[in-house]
Amino acid sequence: METSEVVVEEHEDLFPPLAGEEVPVTELVHVIEAEKRIRYWSEKKSALDKEAAEVLDFYRRWYERRVRHCEERIGFNTQQIAAYMDILGVTKLPTPEGTPFFKTITKKEWPEDAALVVFAQQNEIPEGVRAKFSPDKKAIAEYIGRTGNVPDGYVEREERTLQIRQARRDV
Repeated sequence: METSEVVVEEHEDLFPPLAGEEVPVTELVHVIEAEKRIRYWSEKKSALDKEAAEVLDFYRRWYERRVRHCEERIGFNTQQIAAYMDILGVTKLPTPEGTPFFKTITKKEWPEDAALVVFAQQNEIPEGVRAKFSPDKKAIAEYIGRTGNVPDGYVEREERTLQIRQARRDV
């Protein structure tokens, strides 16, 4: 198969439709029945979500255990090579598999940002402190509500959706 080909799976009904699902809603009794079906499918979806979360959690733990084991073995073998190189007194050891070598890097550990700002100000390092500007959309929305003055590119759109507040069930 060429990489540009698109594979389209045929739609398969995993669950058969419930009784009455094909009946058009033309009366209040149909609305009530449709709400019952929505509740059923919502509960079915919640159960599937819960099952998926459990399965994903199982495989996440399975994966993490194996990765942790691999990392432990890498660490053990790295320590073995480092100890051998220390015994030999070398910083580089070419082998047919590769060349282990010691590399020294300097890591910087910084104090809290507030302390750095004070340090930069005390030592007159103007480029040592940056100010970040970002819009406060809540304050701007309040201003628009008060004045009606809107910035270029600002648009409000109303979207209409149907929501169903399901009645509580005593279980």
